[in-house]
Amino acid sequence: GSRLREPMAGDVEIVQALAEGLELGYVRFLDFQRLEEHNRNLEVERSLERVRTAVAAMTNSDELDGLMATVASSLKELGVPCTGFGINDVDESSATVTIRSTQGSRDPHSLEDFEVGNPEWLDHFRRRATWARYDNVEHYRPGAERLIAMGKVTEGEARQFLDQVKARGETWIVDAFFDRGGLAMSKSPDEPFSDDDVALLERFTEVFALGYRRHLDLLAAEQRTREAEIELQLEHLRAAVAGMSTSEELQGLATTVREGLGKLGVPLDGVSINHV
Repeated sequence: GSRLREPMAGDVEIVQALAEGLELGYVRFLDFQRLEEHNRNLEVERSLERVRTAVAAMTNSDELDGLMATVASSLKELGVPCTGFGINDVDESSATVTIRSTQGSRDPHSLEDFEVGNPEWLDHFRRRATWARYDNVEHYRPGAERLIAMGKVTEGEARQFLDQVKARGETWIVDAFFDRGGLAMSKSPDEPFSDDDVALLERFTEVFALGYRRHLDLLAAEQRTREAEIELQLEHLRAAVAGMSTSEELQGLATTVREGLGKLGVPLDGVSINHV
C-alpha cells in the first residue's frame, strides 16, 4: 500500500511493479519460515530423544536427579529462559509433597499442609492442568495465615517462610504435571514465559514421566534386593546360633554380626555384646 499527498501519473503502475517484485521475496520468506520451523522441530526432537536415551540408560534410582538436570539443560539449549528448575514429587501413599531442585535440595511437606497452604497447586496437579503464574510473597500469605489458624505452624515459622519467599524475589513460574507430581521452571519477573516455552515444558514432562516410572521400578527392585541381602546375613547369624555348642561361643556371634553389618554397608568400627 502507498499513500501520497497528490496523485501522480504512473504511481499506480510503479506501486504495482514494486508489489510484483516483493511477491517473489514474500514467497522466499515463506520458504525460509517453513525451513526454520522444520529445523526447530528437528532440534526439539533431538533434545527429546536425548532425554529418552537417558531414561533407557537408567540403572539405579539415584539417577533421577541427573535426568532432571538433562531436561533443564535441554530446555535452556532450546532457548527457554528458565533460571530455576525442579521436581515437585507427590507421594499419596506417604501423604507427602517433596520439592526437589537441580541444586540437590530436598524440601518435604505433608500433603495436608499443602492442602491448606497451597491448594491451587494441588488442584492443578489433580486436574493435570499446566499452571503458569506470576509468583510473589502475597500468593503465599493467605495459606500461611490458614496454617497459623489451624495450629500447624507458629507465627514465627510462617514469617520466616514468607521472608524466604520475599528474599527469593518475584518470578514467573510454570508447572507441568504428570501422575506423580510435576516439573517446574521459573524465571525473572520481566516478562512471562511464551506459549512455546510452556508447550516445550509439557512435552519434556511427558518424557520425564517415563523416567520417573523407571525410577520407581528401580527403587522397588533395589528395596527387594536390599531385603534379600539383609535376610541372607540374618540366615548366616541364625546358622551361627544353631551351631553353638558351648557358652563361650557367644562372643563369636559378635564377629558374625560385625561381618554381616559390614557386608550390608553399615559404617561401623566394631560390635560388642553387653550382658545385663
